[in-house]
Order: sequence, then C-alpha cells, then structure tokens
Amino acid sequence: VTAGEITDATLTLLRNECPGWDYHNLHGLFREYIDADPSRTPANYQNAFIGFVRKYDRDNRHTLRR
Repeated sequence: VTAGEITDATLTLLRNECPGWDYHNLHGLFREYIDADPSRTPANYQNAFIGFVRKYDRDNRHTLRR
C-alpha cells in the first residue's frame, strides 16, 4: 500500500466502529485537509485516517440515518 491509499483492514475497522458513512467521500475530505498544509502529512497514514473518521463520526453522527 502506498501513501494515500486506504487498506482493506482500515475499511473493515471503520465499518465496524463508525458504520454508515461513505468512506471514499471521507477519504476525499481527509486528502483535502492534509494537502492544504504540508505540516499535516501524517507519519502513519492509516492511523491518521482512522482518527479523522472517528472524529468526523463523533461530530456528525447525529446527521446520519442508520
């Protein structure tokens, strides 16, 4: 896996922890966020994306129809 790609293991974890989201759309938002400032380049891309989705889920789950 190269930087910028999401692994199957990451998607599986997120589907279990934060179900119902469009992870490809969230990945686009994540890319925009890190691309906006080079200092945001994560040392561990998978963990950074997982953290991003967890925070997004916490902040927005009230808008999600489950």
